[in-house]
Amino acid sequence: MSASQRSASKLLWISFLLTGALSTSCQFKKLGNSLEQLDELSMIRIEIEETTGSNQPILVILAQAETGKRVNRSVIYGVGHVELYCEPGEYLVGALEDMNEDFAYQKGEPLQFFGDLEPVPVAAGETREIGLNLGRSATKLDPRTQALYKRRLLETPLMKVSTVVRYAKLDDAQFAYENTELGGWEPAKFIERGYPGIYLLEKHDPERTPVLFVHGVYGTPRDFKTALDELDRTRFQPWVYYYPSSLRLEQVGDHLLREMSLLVTELKSKKIILVCYSMGGLVGRNAVAKYTRAGLDYLRTFVTICSPLGGISSAAAGANWAPVPMPCWYDLSPGSPFLNELFTTPLPDGLPYHMVFGFAKGDGDGVVPMKSQLRDEALDQSVSRIGAAATHKGILDHPRLLRLLDSL
Repeated sequence: MSASQRSASKLLWISFLLTGALSTSCQFKKLGNSLEQLDELSMIRIEIEETTGSNQPILVILAQAETGKRVNRSVIYGVGHVELYCEPGEYLVGALEDMNEDFAYQKGEPLQFFGDLEPVPVAAGETREIGLNLGRSATKLDPRTQALYKRRLLETPLMKVSTVVRYAKLDDAQFAYENTELGGWEPAKFIERGYPGIYLLEKHDPERTPVLFVHGVYGTPRDFKTALDELDRTRFQPWVYYYPSSLRLEQVGDHLLREMSLLVTELKSKKIILVCYSMGGLVGRNAVAKYTRAGLDYLRTFVTICSPLGGISSAAAGANWAPVPMPCWYDLSPGSPFLNELFTTPLPDGLPYHMVFGFAKGDGDGVVPMKSQLRDEALDQSVSRIGAAATHKGILDHPRLLRLLDSL
């Protein structure tokens, strides 16, 4: 094959990368514009430097300085950091060690605002780093600050974290397949519409175990319709995670872990079964690594389905040759820093990992090669390997997968 033929071949692969749809110059232009919008977002990185050591959830709140209105929130256990995105502006940054886990400030609970309510300015595209201390050396609010806190913040209950639970039905509009176009080519619009997050598909029942499904690239929770229909609702309750699939996988893994931790804190739920399909397996494994390092203990089982654990060569072609590469292509490229680090954090003790793989077409499932699905490090960490003669999409309807889910 000549050099010109190789170049044409690479460009042809770009047209079909993992999506099965022809990528036009218009789509690449949309992607470029959307990524520029995301680059304009600001971020405040909050480091929790010390706590009381209670291992209770720490609620981290970001609010507009002028109005006290919350714009973002997260949860962390113990020392560590969280990253909260926001528009350019001035913000109040606070952290509360929620001793009774009621998602609200109670007198006597460790609480600190940066600089005793000093506004934190952040410019477009800027990342600000600040530290907060909830331990013995934490500063106490002086009388003037206490008065300001009561007047500005208690009236607009900043430290009351509104419910993070969101309910939806599988046929709701946000899960429509046309929105996968937004998640792939216009992630900023996908985020602006408020789509990303975890959704409960029925009323929460503390007596049943949540099963959280994570879709893959160009995916939607509707991909799991058969599995959801077959799920034993007397034992399990279905949750789904929805995200723009073109973003960097480290970023999506951070978001998944934050959303899980917030839900667990609010619902005090039983241990979660995490079921991840295709690229969602990389997102899930990244979140599990962070979960392990944080010392959390709410996951019961982890499952990956036809996941490109070793990457996909066509993603590397896209990253190298596309006019505007999807950010996730860099992470999906074999040998990427993301993939090299994916399995360096062992799974926590007591968390069983099940691998499901497909082999219907040639050397794999028609999308992900067998070698990538059965990466050595993943095999070493798994407790079971379940193969099925199924395509990449067909695996989601396969009886062997459904029997596995029923047995968890």
